[in-house]
Amino acid sequence: MGYRSLPPHSLYDVTTLSRVGAIAIKLSITWGGDWTANIDRPHFEVKPTWIMPKEYKIEGQVIIPTIANTKCN
Repeated sequence: MGYRSLPPHSLYDVTTLSRVGAIAIKLSITWGGDWTANIDRPHFEVKPTWIMPKEYKIEGQVIIPTIANTKCN
């Protein structure tokens, strides 16, 4: 059986997720912590048609995880 690393505990910290969620909402990114039922704070969704607002810019490196069975258009 292979070793599988677990995400850091801070990934599930409610305070951290709430701060990141507030940023996501400002960027029109769906955040699971904003749902009224089945709250899922670590859940973020960026739609394929999403465009970053002009007043924001990406700094640093962005890594987009992929799943082998998922096709991106």
